[in-house]
Amino acid sequence: MRLDQAFSDTTSAARLEVVEQQVLDHLTAYTRIGPSEALASLIPDLTEVHALAVRRLPLAVHRKLSVVLTMLTLLVADAHMRQGCIPRARRWYRTALLVAHDAEDSLLAALVLAQQTMLAYYYQTPDQAVVLARRARELTAGRVCDAAALAAAAEARALGRLGDARGVHEALTDARRLTDQLDSRTGDDPHAAYRFSHGRLALYTSGALSNLGDVARARAAQDHALTTYAAEPRLVIDPALIQLDRAVLEATTGDPLDGVTLALTTLSELKPDQRTAVVLTRARDVVTEVSPRTYGAMGETVERLRELTAW
Repeated sequence: MRLDQAFSDTTSAARLEVVEQQVLDHLTAYTRIGPSEALASLIPDLTEVHALAVRRLPLAVHRKLSVVLTMLTLLVADAHMRQGCIPRARRWYRTALLVAHDAEDSLLAALVLAQQTMLAYYYQTPDQAVVLARRARELTAGRVCDAAALAAAAEARALGRLGDARGVHEALTDARRLTDQLDSRTGDDPHAAYRFSHGRLALYTSGALSNLGDVARARAAQDHALTTYAAEPRLVIDPALIQLDRAVLEATTGDPLDGVTLALTTLSELKPDQRTAVVLTRARDVVTEVSPRTYGAMGETVERLRELTAW
């Protein structure tokens, strides 16, 4: 860092390009590594960007650095969320939102809120997730962007837990419309690394419809999602979450033993560092949905899943 500072002007366009490329590299690698590894690689760059941001810089440069810092702090927040470190994640999401507002970028602030819905969905309450999603959608003000698509999908998934079928379908309709429009976009997108794809939409659709107990549509969404993710074999967490959605659906509307067995199989196929708190939390939903009165011969299997989901 000292060598970089000695041989480059901290306000130069070249230095900004280097910093921005570092962030893009982090965003590209993030989905393929565990949260602990991500944090270890993020902190040095976060320290460097913070050292630059506290200096007196031209306003345009300061705002660009604020965008970079928002992206980095958002990744740190997400890594803590995946680990199940709720207080730390909450603080980092708060910092990311403050820095996004400092950048005077409403779409970036909306992206932070939309990402934070995951914290509320997995560890807090669906009502909190809905509030965050709607705040994000308000900030987008009807503009077509990744934050708006993610927020609509997140709202649908949370409403599924609340049993609001009409709300789920309305939000999913918005999410599909936005995702279709995003697919046809051209030109540079300052938040391209956070693009919301049809694959991610399929993941959220699976969760929303599984939560509703809409068996036929949920299974169709899960099949589509798993087919989509098969093209990216390095991405394992999202497909695991989709399989766990299916396990929850089986536990609630089909054969509970099939649901528990699928959850166990899904977890066993993941490496230890891939069994993040988010994954274990969703697997624990399978245990929650199985009534003790139905244990019978499957009691031992349920206990194995209960032990495996402890964190």
